[in-house]
Formats: sequence, structure tokens, C-alpha cells
Amino acid sequence: MFLLAHSFGGKLALTHAAEHPADDLLGVDISGCGHRYAPGAEQTLRSRDGRAAWQFHWGPLRLYPAGTHTTSRDLVTPMPPRETADALSWPEAFRQLAPRIRVPVRLTFAEHERWWCHDARAVDEIRGALADAPAQVERQPDAGHNLSLGWAARTYHLRALDGFATHLKQRAPQPVPNAPQPTPSAPQPVPSTPQPAPVPYP
Repeated sequence: MFLLAHSFGGKLALTHAAEHPADDLLGVDISGCGHRYAPGAEQTLRSRDGRAAWQFHWGPLRLYPAGTHTTSRDLVTPMPPRETADALSWPEAFRQLAPRIRVPVRLTFAEHERWWCHDARAVDEIRGALADAPAQVERQPDAGHNLSLGWAARTYHLRALDGFATHLKQRAPQPVPNAPQPTPSAPQPVPSTPQPAPVPYP
């Protein structure tokens, strides 16, 4: 199993990796989720102001194909209050969960990510918190928080699939060097099938 997650889904993926370290979990690849909110992000979450959150979610319009923001308008709803409360508590939750994660983790921050701190200091803090997990932190140029909906989506998803293939190959059973090979057995004769006796015509 390989978890590919975005934003709030990234919180769920990291929580699963910490609380269910199953042998079949190959790794976690997450975009749009960090460990410490950027200036103004918590205030925007608390305000539940959709207009204020718009720039945090999207960034410059040029990063997305034409019509991206209008075709999905009817699918977008305000975040439920319980989910908002969970989001606000995430920095503390991350501090508790990160030391328990053992599987490979890759975090990708968009160039125009505004929800999360992703400067050099923040990256060092993330790597330090995930000390027991092979952790990578990358940046995706020309992308906003919703990078899977923008022009950068193909580049990001191909990299995620390549990471999955790498983890899958590393987990595959390796041949044992100099292992004795089974000796092929001699072919066995095939018993002949008895033919029925001819029936005389009357």
C-alpha cells in the first residue's frame, strides 16, 4: 500500500503511518501539508472567510487551466467546524505523531504555498521531527496549494508514481546469492493408454 494525499488528506495519511505501521505500507507522498502554519493562515481558518481563504488555496490564476475555478464551483463548500478545529490542532498533533513514523515520507510544497511555512528553517524542523523515517522535502515550481489541479499536476504526479515504483522495487524479494539451484528431475515416461478392442460387425 502506498498513500498519496493532499492537504487535509495529508494529515490523515501521516496519522495512519504513525498509528498503523503495517508491513504493507510502502510509503507516504503528500502535497500541501506541513507542520507549522504560515503567518495569517490560522487567522484565516478561524474566520471561516471563504474570500480570505481563496488566495491561500489557489494563488495566481495563471497556474491553472482556464475554467478550473468555475467548473468546480458547485462542489466547493465551507469547511465543517469540526474539521476546522482538527486543522487548528494539527501542529501539536504532528509533534506527537512524527517520531512514530518509520516509513518513507515525501512532502512537496508548491512554490506559491501560503498555508504552511516551508522556508529552510521549517524544512529542517520537519526533517528533525521525522528522524526515524526517510524523509524528503521538495518544492514544486509554478504551482499553488491545489497543485493537482494546476499545470504542474502532471510533473508532480509522475514524480509520485516514480517514487511508488522505487519503494515497490525495494520491498520486492531479492534473490539469495549463491543459493543452491534445484536439480531438474529426469522426464518420466508417459504410460500408454490401452486401446479398446475392435468390435466385429454382425
